[in-house]
Amino acid sequence: MEGSLALRYHRDMGWEKTYRRLRDYLVENALLGSAEALLGWDELTYMPPKGADGRARQMALLARTMHDRFVAPEVGAQLDELAQEKLDDDAAVNVREWRRLYQREVKVPSALVAEITQTAVHSRQAWAEARKTNQFQTFRPWLDKTIDLRRKYAACICGKNPSSSEELYDALLDDYEPYETTRRLRTMFAQLRPRLVQLMEKVRTSGRRAPVEILHRTYAVDKQKAFAEMAAKAIGFDFSAGRLDTTVHPFCTTIAPGDVRITTRYDERDFGNCFFS
Repeated sequence: MEGSLALRYHRDMGWEKTYRRLRDYLVENALLGSAEALLGWDELTYMPPKGADGRARQMALLARTMHDRFVAPEVGAQLDELAQEKLDDDAAVNVREWRRLYQREVKVPSALVAEITQTAVHSRQAWAEARKTNQFQTFRPWLDKTIDLRRKYAACICGKNPSSSEELYDALLDDYEPYETTRRLRTMFAQLRPRLVQLMEKVRTSGRRAPVEILHRTYAVDKQKAFAEMAAKAIGFDFSAGRLDTTVHPFCTTIAPGDVRITTRYDERDFGNCFFS
């Protein structure tokens, strides 16, 4: 397969062959995404601090490459053609979601995608240092820049003159909760709020207190690690298909099928910090 040549549409082949070619092309993008995920995991676990500049450039290049490949005109043409075909259920769902993502991302310049990715690496490093020294001002410039870039990203998707900040946020929300809107979430939370407040007040005035002191005794890090691994196995985590490592801010990431990375952090005086992560 050679780039966009693999995306040429031939009606005499039927939609199945066209679909497979497009799918294989996008699978290559997913493999690039796996490489980016691995770089991101290493950045937050084992990368030496002085590697941040190089890592930011590496991840920005991958992000730009994936974006350029995905929003290529040939991809859009193929998606439009396939949308007119009578597809089976699996293919129809994939094409629907690919088109949804394509119609969003084609509006975003690749230079902005690269800048957001590069800034994210530097921001995470600055945040880790600020957390260690309890100096928010160390992180503040990166936070301001991140917010500015995300506003630009949202404006690209919903238009340069969004009708409201709610519309602007919908563009960001869609990355994590597709088809959801700020307005619907406001309605849902408005319905939940009275009952949650009532529940919290009932708990507060019950006179009962959870025995949380057990969480704040002294627990050796090596013992916590052994217990965390035991707990992960107990809930079905397969250590032949994943790892448990230490980081500043716990997260989970999938590198590829058969390779899932979970992370935690340890505090001798706060057992819950590790275990609940």
